[in-house]
Amino acid sequence: MNEPAAQKRILVAALLTSLAAIGAGAALGQVSGWENWMPATCMPDRCFCEAVVDGSIRQPVNTWSNLGFILIGILIILRGEDDLSARGPGGDTTGNSVALMRNTPVYSWIYGAAMVVLGFSSFFYHASLTFVGQWFDVMGMYVLVGFMLAYNVSRLTGSSPQRISVVYATGLALGAWLLIAWPEARRWAFAALVLVAVGAELAVRRRVPGPRADRLLVGSLALLVLAFGIWLADLKGWMCSPQSCLQGHGAWHLLCSASAGLFYLYYRSEGQNQAV
Repeated sequence: MNEPAAQKRILVAALLTSLAAIGAGAALGQVSGWENWMPATCMPDRCFCEAVVDGSIRQPVNTWSNLGFILIGILIILRGEDDLSARGPGGDTTGNSVALMRNTPVYSWIYGAAMVVLGFSSFFYHASLTFVGQWFDVMGMYVLVGFMLAYNVSRLTGSSPQRISVVYATGLALGAWLLIAWPEARRWAFAALVLVAVGAELAVRRRVPGPRADRLLVGSLALLVLAFGIWLADLKGWMCSPQSCLQGHGAWHLLCSASAGLFYLYYRSEGQNQAV
């Protein structure tokens, strides 16, 4: 990817993210209040550190920090478009797991779309602090990590995107049901999903040989560990200033979006030793 094309992609992504922010803000501005909605299970005083304010956006920092997911998600979608343009319609569907993310643009589109969905879902949750918002927030996390797990299954088995889509959709349907039937288990279920996805990644590394940019994987995991530490400190009140514009949970959003972006680049690095 040459530098002018990369710069153009960044500018387009920034513009689309700005338009998304304006649209989301305008839509929420039409809400007169959230009092008549079923509250999130964290209400009234366990919704992280940031103070809950009146209005259509109840936690501004925790809401707007989700734009990081949307920006990076759009960049990934545009990268998939570049791959499609370079390889022609359909991409490579031969199941080459060493370069699957580069050779099958649909996976970049799904990954990027999952990040955009996560960004909007968490945006809605922190703006509303409603049970509906909570459902969307956790489902957004399932959408992203669930794709990582499904993608690893594709890398291990060589299954087509069509078959993997069925597995992915089935898992999401199960997660959607669990969030309604047993909402208290949402964090444990998400942690279990992350561990399974990591285990699948380790299995891929053992069974599918080929060069990879391990520094990107290490960087992604380091950001995730840092993000989790800040998330926990914010949740427990160990690092808390409710009125500040510097919020630990907002940092969690930004660090997690950066971590997911590095993980995408790690996927793209498989099978090559040059830039991704």
